[in-house]
Amino acid sequence: MIPRLFVPEARHAPTGPLGLNAGHSHYLGQVLRLRPGAPVECFDGLGGRYRAMIASLDKRSAVLDELTPVTASADPRPAVTLLQAMTTGDKTDWIVEKATEAGVASIVLFTAGRSTARPPAERLSRKLAHWQRIAVAACAQCGRDRLPVIETARDLGAALARSEAPILIASPLAGDGRTLGAWAGEAGAVDAVTLLVGPESGWSDDELATATCVGATAVSLGPRILRTETAGLVGLVTLMARLGDLQ
Repeated sequence: MIPRLFVPEARHAPTGPLGLNAGHSHYLGQVLRLRPGAPVECFDGLGGRYRAMIASLDKRSAVLDELTPVTASADPRPAVTLLQAMTTGDKTDWIVEKATEAGVASIVLFTAGRSTARPPAERLSRKLAHWQRIAVAACAQCGRDRLPVIETARDLGAALARSEAPILIASPLAGDGRTLGAWAGEAGAVDAVTLLVGPESGWSDDELATATCVGATAVSLGPRILRTETAGLVGLVTLMARLGDLQ
């Protein structure tokens, strides 16, 4: 398998040469034990994919040459935005990684009324950069060439301001008992959808009212009560399987 690297600069160097950073040179030379002449694949994060050859490589630097654009992966459809309440520990890391692999278009991580994870602003900035790196690694692994957008919001209202209709809110207490699968079966072809997933302790009454005011439809994810880190992935995969490229 040809190794994949996230190289945004590839789109500005149509044929090469193209210098890589120390992290890439360490990965190619010390982890993969590659040598000059070995092929690699680059993606630029905006939908471009390129084949290239390692022209030179040492512990601190590497240079690619003979860059050639090749057919890139199709963007996942429909474009699913996951509005996910932040959670504790490394669960949010897991959510970002698996949602990226499943085909999410964007993730907005917010602090819900009952969230236990409430990082201060300065730490949240570092965490956002960390989650973006996780998305990059997931794209390199799964073959995606366009990075999902990863953002944060202070609360549900701010998160909803960045979303597109139709909006679905995952709730085991969905009023009419409608499941997400049933909604997808009735929806037909949709280009974009937003899925809201709350914290472990559930939505507050104010948050449910906020979602209702913007026209969100309450749906359940099935007969079992899921943890927050599981719910987003189950919902995303259900949408992609019923409406998108996992059919």
